Amino acid sequence: MNKEISKLVLPNKKINYFTVSILILGFLCGCIFLILLSNDDKTSTINQVTNYFNEIKDGSFNSGLAFKNNLIINYLYIISIWVLGLSLIGLLFNIFIIYIKGFVVGFTISGMMISFKIKGILSATLYLLFGQIFNILIILLVGIYSFSFSIQLIKTLSSKKKAKNTGVVRKYLIILISAIIFTLIATLLETFVLPNIIKIIIKLFVK
Repeated sequence: MNKEISKLVLPNKKINYFTVSILILGFLCGCIFLILLSNDDKTSTINQVTNYFNEIKDGSFNSGLAFKNNLIINYLYIISIWVLGLSLIGLLFNIFIIYIKGFVVGFTISGMMISFKIKGILSATLYLLFGQIFNILIILLVGIYSFSFSIQLIKTLSSKKKAKNTGVVRKYLIILISAIIFTLIATLLETFVLPNIIKIIIKLFVK
């Protein structure tokens, strides 16, 4: 039963591994990139991270505005990947988008660790658990299906026989709708739950 569910959610192992590999590569490059920055750029990044934590600490963090901005960014990721999956050229663009998502997460986590040292590890863990893990999983799922759809499209166009793709299109549409709903939930966690947890951590561990 578990294998059947796995095949339903993640239909192709090669595509699954390929998509995850792109994200991990972006993540690692994001971590390394911050280390290679000049001192001025590194200081600027550290200041941005510090300002974020200071806003949470003193209660000036604007949750409403953050929710709006994060939701727009998260929706741009999944909708762009989904739409680009409808075309052959979109396959290449989606590789880049998924790589960028990993890069941004890796860059942000590196910034937290460099800014707060040991405490940054805790902050980065919280950021992943409540801020990004769900968004990452959603993007991976949409990415996997976008690659699958593009490959199916290539096979259909190169085949002399006309294939009925009604079921494939329906499943692809369901993936988009599901991603939109879960992205909303993930963004709520990222914007309203994560800052409150960080605020508690700051009171307990940061003097």
